[in-house]
Amino acid sequence: MIKTLLISIAIFISSLVFSQEGEYVFKTKKDAGPSGLVLVHKPENGAFRFYLEFFVGEPSYNSNAFYGRLEEVNASTFKYVGIPEILFFFTSDFKAVEVKGDIRGSTTYTKISSVNPQCFITRTGKKVFFETTSPEDEWE
Repeated sequence: MIKTLLISIAIFISSLVFSQEGEYVFKTKKDAGPSGLVLVHKPENGAFRFYLEFFVGEPSYNSNAFYGRLEEVNASTFKYVGIPEILFFFTSDFKAVEVKGDIRGSTTYTKISSVNPQCFITRTGKKVFFETTSPEDEWE
């Protein structure tokens, strides 16, 4: 009984300390070459939402952005069921996420904030709130 209680408390505490929501980056816009940003939002109920934006840099200066829901595959793997399919592999301590898919190969983003993001700014400067704008709505 006590062992079960202690395990339950440990799981609860780890869920508070180690969680997916937050801000992850791959370099920064100031760095030369490719860079990117992943925001993972944990809603009050429902599936995690994410905003992924990346910049290719020289010589083409391409950029792209995705906003969607994450479907849980297992405790550390989530996927965006859309076009293109994107997989999110969180490290066991949730300090990084590897993003794989037909977008840019595989890139590891490092967590810089564990604060649950409430909104994001699109490439066009529009402020989009996770809780009030569905990924299916016009957001960009």
